[in-house]
Amino acid sequence: DDEEEETVVEDDDGEEDNIDEDDEEEEDYNKLEEHDMVMGGVRLANALGRAPLQLEYKNWSSEAREFYSEAACCGLGIVSALLAGCTSNNSSRKNLRDNEDAKLCQEAIGSLESALRTM
Repeated sequence: DDEEEETVVEDDDGEEDNIDEDDEEEEDYNKLEEHDMVMGGVRLANALGRAPLQLEYKNWSSEAREFYSEAACCGLGIVSALLAGCTSNNSSRKNLRDNEDAKLCQEAIGSLESALRTM
């Protein structure tokens, strides 16, 4: 018998649900890894740096622009620290992913620096 193991879970309403072990593995597979979350933040910082290039930016209130400049400064500091980690000689793992991460960090730094200069 090669039947899959099933786990019975009781809901708040008292009904029982059967959960296959494969479903639990699939849920784990769909979770983002820490690296993916960090690099998603770098991509967001890159997009943040392009905000002043949008037409709507001219209509932003002075308060919104002030909050934007604070966010851009924070993003610049964080991405710069990540870049330092990617390019550090003390890093134990130098591979293609590190180079791609460093390139993405450099792009984000460039867009944030440019945005802050235009303000």
